[in-house]
Amino acid sequence: MIDLHCHILSDMDDGPSTMEESVLMVQTALKEGIDTIVATSHFTDIKAIDSYLASRDEKIDSLLGTLSEKGIKADIVKGAEVYIDMGLFDINGIERLALNGSRYILTELPMMAFPLYTEEFLYRLQLLGLIPIIAHPERNERIIRDPELLYRLVDLGSLAQINTGSITGLFGTASQKCARKILKSKMAHIIATDAHSNGRRKPAMIDCIKVLNNWIGQKETDKLINTAAAILANRDLNSDQ
Repeated sequence: MIDLHCHILSDMDDGPSTMEESVLMVQTALKEGIDTIVATSHFTDIKAIDSYLASRDEKIDSLLGTLSEKGIKADIVKGAEVYIDMGLFDINGIERLALNGSRYILTELPMMAFPLYTEEFLYRLQLLGLIPIIAHPERNERIIRDPELLYRLVDLGSLAQINTGSITGLFGTASQKCARKILKSKMAHIIATDAHSNGRRKPAMIDCIKVLNNWIGQKETDKLINTAAAILANRDLNSDQ
C-alpha cells in the first residue's frame, strides 16, 4: 500500500526531529500495510525551492540508506506539500514539486480560511499541465461549514485527499463528519495518513479502512487506496477507475 502524504523526513518541517523517529515511523507504516511512503514535507518558502529540493533529496537518500542498513524494506518517494501562494508562479521549475516526477501536485489550503484566489491558483497549476491534489480539505474550517466549496474545486479539475485520522475521528467530530460527507458525495479521490510522528499522528491506515468499509463499502474503499499507485505512475485516473 502507498501513503501519498506523509511527513517522514527528519528535521525538515514539523514532522520527526530525528532519523530514529523517521525509522520508527517507517516500521509503524509497514505494520499498517504501507510499504511505499511519499515524502511530502511542507513547502512554504517560494524563494528557496532549490535548497528545499536539495535538502529533501539528501534526506530521502539518507533515510533509504539507514533503512537498508537495518534491513527494513520500504520505499521513500519524492514529493512535497505545497502551500497555496500565488507567488509560486514567479519561480521556475514548479513541476519539480510534483509527486514522484508525475503531473500530480499536492497542495495545501490554510486551515482557517479559503483564500479568494484559491480557484485561480489551482487553475494556473492546471495551465502548467499539473493536476492539483487538495490535501485534507475536511480540516479546512470554511469547507467544514460549506462542503460545496470543495465540490466546485473538484468540478474544475482538482482532486481531494482525505486524512485517515479525520476518518477515524482523530481530528475531532467536525472533521470526521465533513470527511464522511465528502466521501459519501464521491468528492474524495485518495486517502493518506498525513503522519507527522510515531505518536498521536503516526502513519495509521488499518482502522481507517475498517471505518471506510462501513461507510462506503469495500469496492469504493479499495478504489481510494489504489488511486495512489495510479498517481505515482502518472496515469490518467479516468482510465483507471
